[in-house]
Amino acid sequence: MNLILLDNEETSICWSPNEPRAKHVREILRLGVGDNFIVGIKNGRMGRARILEDNTEGMRLEISLQWAPPAILPIHLLIGLPRPQVARRLLREMPSLGVKKVTFFSAEKSELSYRQSRLWSTGEWRKLLSEGAELAFSTHIPTIQHADNLSQAVENLEACQIRIAFDLYETEGPFDRHSINPYENAILLAFGPEGGWAPRERQVLRDQDFRLLSLGARVMRVETAVIAATALASAHLGKIGKPLVT
Repeated sequence: MNLILLDNEETSICWSPNEPRAKHVREILRLGVGDNFIVGIKNGRMGRARILEDNTEGMRLEISLQWAPPAILPIHLLIGLPRPQVARRLLREMPSLGVKKVTFFSAEKSELSYRQSRLWSTGEWRKLLSEGAELAFSTHIPTIQHADNLSQAVENLEACQIRIAFDLYETEGPFDRHSINPYENAILLAFGPEGGWAPRERQVLRDQDFRLLSLGARVMRVETAVIAATALASAHLGKIGKPLVT
């Protein structure tokens, strides 16, 4: 972990001796009384925690929140529901990408069983997002939504002039800096499932004013395409911020 997430803003907290976060600080970070480490409030500010006590009664911390987290990117991702193991990798990466929202939809080429995975029926997906945020040195937890199909996913989208769907086979052209107006305040990026878009889904996208663009001549894995497209969109929007100086 590059920071440790806390649930609420408090000036001091006390973890039990066996609290996983206390064990991480003690055994992995190798910190003791008087040492500091970085903490953040979920979807809130960041700062330092100072270890005041660490004994059989627990680890007592003094919290000082000092910085705003990295800015959230005005990007909403629409992703055809992939296999659970692929979704797990994506969920870990979402906080590091800094996107605002992700909608997973059951595409025509998605397996119906994917939605019933333990990933979604338990709290595992939330844990993966938190772990991703801690690794990303960020407190932002992207909003995750589900839709039964693409039509439902695009039904009530926020007003947005930049709507791009990635398609290798029926593309208008490459996704480059000319694809984005940096003065727009939001962007939608849509990705088909591992089997690609069905003809009916392409028509839905066109009806909703999405441009079909490509990320090059090679077929990419879903997670590779999401990361590549989001990074390019961040650069095209001029939203790549400076590292946080602590």
